[in-house]
Amino acid sequence: MSFFLDPGLGKTIIELTIAVNYIIETNRPVLIITPLAVAFQFIKEAAKFGIDDIEYSKDGRFTKKIVVCNYERLSKFNH
Repeated sequence: MSFFLDPGLGKTIIELTIAVNYIIETNRPVLIITPLAVAFQFIKEAAKFGIDDIEYSKDGRFTKKIVVCNYERLSKFNH
């Protein structure tokens, strides 16, 4: 899913909200793929909104329902 919004209009929280709703509906994990510089922004933004079931994965392993990785690490995932 892609969003074409100007900076500061809430793309990160929109994606996080969709991820949380998907998890509620399916009980399956969500992978969010971002540029490296943005990956940790997702973690910080999630904390602002009380979303704590999120983590960054650089090796394809994860324990949380929302997983963030950068493009270069995508090949580490085989799920």
